[in-house]
Amino acid sequence: MSTTNKLTLNFRCPAELEGLIPKPIPAAQGVPDWLKAMPATAFSSINQHDEDTIKRCPPFVDAMTCGFLLPLVCDLATKGLIRKDYLNGEAGTGGVYLWESRQAAEAWFTEAKMDELAERFGVRPQLTWYDTHVTVDNLKGETRVNQSVLAAAAE
Repeated sequence: MSTTNKLTLNFRCPAELEGLIPKPIPAAQGVPDWLKAMPATAFSSINQHDEDTIKRCPPFVDAMTCGFLLPLVCDLATKGLIRKDYLNGEAGTGGVYLWESRQAAEAWFTEAKMDELAERFGVRPQLTWYDTHVTVDNLKGETRVNQSVLAAAAE
C-alpha cells in the first residue's frame, strides 16, 4: 500500500434517523472530565512515595483516546432534562430543550459544557431562554397554563 493512501472510516445511519441522532465523535474529543482532572502521579501510602497513576499507562490512554464514541440513548439522558428535539434544516442544526426548571438547565449549560460543545461542533452554542406559559399536549389530551391543567384538548 502506498504511504500516500489514507484509510477512511464511514459511519452509516438509516436515512430516517440522519440528523436526529448524534454523530460519532473521535474518542480524543470525549475524554471524561475525571480523567482530565486526574494527576499523573499520586502519593502511595503503601510505598511512601509518589507513584504513576493510570493516566501514565499508555495502553489505558490509548483505549480512552483512540477510535470513536458512539452515543447511546442512555448517554443522552441528562438530569432535569425532560425532552430534547434535535433540529436540522437549511439554516443549520440545533436543539430545543425542555427542562424541569431553569436551574436544571443552567446547571447543565456551564461554561465548561459550552466550551466542550464549541470544541466538538466547531461553533459555540447560542442559548435563548423561553418560559412556557401555555402547552397544548395532544398526547395527554390536555392544555396546561403555567403547568396547571386547564381543560381537556378537543377531540
